[in-house]
Amino acid sequence: MKPRSDSPDLDTASIRRLREWFAENPRPSVDELHSQLQTLGASADWQGLDSLLALLGSESRHGVPVHVATFVAELAASRNVQSVLDPFATTPALASAISEKVPGIPTIAFTQDELVAKMGSFAAPSVDWRFE
Repeated sequence: MKPRSDSPDLDTASIRRLREWFAENPRPSVDELHSQLQTLGASADWQGLDSLLALLGSESRHGVPVHVATFVAELAASRNVQSVLDPFATTPALASAISEKVPGIPTIAFTQDELVAKMGSFAAPSVDWRFE
C-alpha cells in the first residue's frame, strides 16, 4: 500500500473559488460538483475529497481519519466481509475505502451531511449513499 497525501492538491485561490462556488450553489447536483472539482483540478478520489470537505468547513472534519479508514478497509478485506454498513458516515472515507479495497460487496452509508453524500456518490459510486 503506497502512502497518499492528505491534501486535496488545491492552492489557496482555488479553495477560495470553490468556497465562493458553494456559496452560490449550496445544493449542487453530483455532476455539477464533479465538474467544478475537475475545473479546479481537485482529486476526485475519496482521500482527496475527505481532505477537501475538511478545508471547506464541513462537519466531516470530525470523521474518520484517512489512515484509520485505510486500516479498517485492509481489515475488512482480510476478514472476507460480505457486506458493510456505515450508520454514521461523517465523511466519505470509511465506506469508500472499504468499497475500494473489497469491491463487489454491498456497502451502505447513512449520513446527515448532504455534501458528504454527494461527494461520496462520485468518489465511490458502488456505495449506496443515503442522506437522511
